[in-house]
Amino acid sequence: MNKKIKKWINGHASLHHSTVVILCAAVLLLTACAPPPRTGQLSSEETSATTDTAVVTELTEHGTIVEDTHPDERYPEGGLVASDGTGAEVIDDLPTESDSEDVTAFDQSTDKTGEMGIESPQSAVLENGAPLQEEYAESLVGAAVAESEAQVFGIFFPVLEPPPFEAGAKASVLAVGDVLFHSHMINGGEQEDGSYNYDFMFEHIQGINEKVDVAICDMEGTLAGEPYTGYPLFSAPDAVAAALKAGGFNMATAMNNHTIDRWAEGVVRTNQVLRDNGLDVIGTRRDEEENTWCIKDINGIQIGFAAWSYETGRQEDLRALNGITIPDDALPLVNSFSQEEPYFSEDLEAMVAQSEAMRAAGAEVLVYFIHSGIEYSFAPDDIQRQLAETLATAGVDVMFNCGPHVILPIETVPRPAGQDPMICFYSLGNCVSDQLFDTDNNQGRAEDGLIGTVEFERQMDGSVRLSDAGYYFTYCFKQHEGSGRTKNRPIPVREALANPSQYGIEGYEHLFEDSLTRSSDMMSENAVEYDFFGEKMTAEDVASVGETPTDE
Repeated sequence: MNKKIKKWINGHASLHHSTVVILCAAVLLLTACAPPPRTGQLSSEETSATTDTAVVTELTEHGTIVEDTHPDERYPEGGLVASDGTGAEVIDDLPTESDSEDVTAFDQSTDKTGEMGIESPQSAVLENGAPLQEEYAESLVGAAVAESEAQVFGIFFPVLEPPPFEAGAKASVLAVGDVLFHSHMINGGEQEDGSYNYDFMFEHIQGINEKVDVAICDMEGTLAGEPYTGYPLFSAPDAVAAALKAGGFNMATAMNNHTIDRWAEGVVRTNQVLRDNGLDVIGTRRDEEENTWCIKDINGIQIGFAAWSYETGRQEDLRALNGITIPDDALPLVNSFSQEEPYFSEDLEAMVAQSEAMRAAGAEVLVYFIHSGIEYSFAPDDIQRQLAETLATAGVDVMFNCGPHVILPIETVPRPAGQDPMICFYSLGNCVSDQLFDTDNNQGRAEDGLIGTVEFERQMDGSVRLSDAGYYFTYCFKQHEGSGRTKNRPIPVREALANPSQYGIEGYEHLFEDSLTRSSDMMSENAVEYDFFGEKMTAEDVASVGETPTDE
């Protein structure tokens, strides 16, 4: 310590007690205002002990020193300003501008301990190996401490590491109902050269699909190659998969009651064709080395996806789909569940075990796509409700359901304490099919569909919660071209009614108006607890989007 500083301290040793209290409070305030420290600054416990002693010594020996943590500001060009409450004195003989190059070199040195690279005044040296002045070395030690931890009278206030996640990150998912290719639809995509093209099919919902991170469809039937057939054993051209991808879908469930319409070979080929066209596949697998589920990293949020389908009645303890006994080589490739006891309870346990496996693999959110329910029904059946309750208890976040070929209400289902309810879409209806207005006397309901949407958001505490959910109404519009050919398209109902010419429905508005009435009536039965839930395209929204409703 130089002589002038000692002289100044000795001349002001008799500070009044109240002044000392005020000065200490000021030091406390200045310390609290120091910039947040960075981790990894101190190399050892010895460093902390040394610098802690230095801080206490400085507080007891000096009056209030106007300073900041950075050495260039602590020792400005004009000297140190000190005050005892009665006046201020500039202390000379401190580091000058001539030292600045050495100081800069020191601060930029790569041979450091932590950020500042100083453990004690004695260890402080310049880049060229020359020792620093003692006072300046002390200041650098103080700066290093201030940047690593906030201290008040030797008490350390650690600064937490930045969280390993991005609060506010979002992940969005949508799902549509059955993509079911009847014979007239297959013919509707045939080209003059004998090839097939269905890129027209999903053009009107492509904009909605591309708004979300994951868009899922139910590929009901197979892509098993020729001969191409419709009901009752479905096999559509590979061009369907290309059309799904072009229409904004990037995931498909291949698990439904028509999955084995072309045996095990059809299961494998359907899965492969979908993958070849850029779609993830859930519910089936190509071999036993793969999973029937997948986990997607969406903006840092890990979402697990799985799919299951109901079986038709067992005969002699053999599983069956669509009345076809599942071949032995297909059994390990599909996720199916019986609706008969005691098999149903056993299969529910398998679903729960699968959810646990996905959680163990890192899934933070679970989405299940189920194929179940009574065709053309008006309400969920007991099997669907038991499925929903079991999955909710297992911690599943979302259940999308297809199978009835008509839309059904949406409900929330309680989950274990502390968890938000699971949202359950009991039936999304048909996305596109050739089922008619009077199929099974359903009065047009098989032509109505839903696009179900959910969004999840990362919270400040790191958890992930449902932040949005809702639906769009669609109508399957059929253009008959004669000779057993139709071009069928799912079209958003409200958007089409707002812009009939854009969607090519002029003269057919009444079909969409009737569909809107039917679907709205069914949605009036919803029982969802979330305030943010609702229709995603209202009449007001349509009026505000002008001529391009799905391009926003």
